[in-house]
Amino acid sequence: MAGIFTQDQDEKAIALNLITVVEPHSLGRSMESVRVLLQMVYDKQREAVLRFGDARDVDWVEEMEASGLSLIILGL
Repeated sequence: MAGIFTQDQDEKAIALNLITVVEPHSLGRSMESVRVLLQMVYDKQREAVLRFGDARDVDWVEEMEASGLSLIILGL
């Protein structure tokens, strides 16, 4: 999951922008699911940094499960 582990917001923006560019050319809704999940995780990480000074406690798997999104990517 691109950009989740970096603390640099610019790197997160680059990862999200790249996925946004690829999304219209992807099959099905897998890239849309990745983009939505990344945005949710980035938002939670930003909140965690503001509150606690660290975003490492935000677990993207827990966020995915809580959101109800399913993420199945084949052929990468």
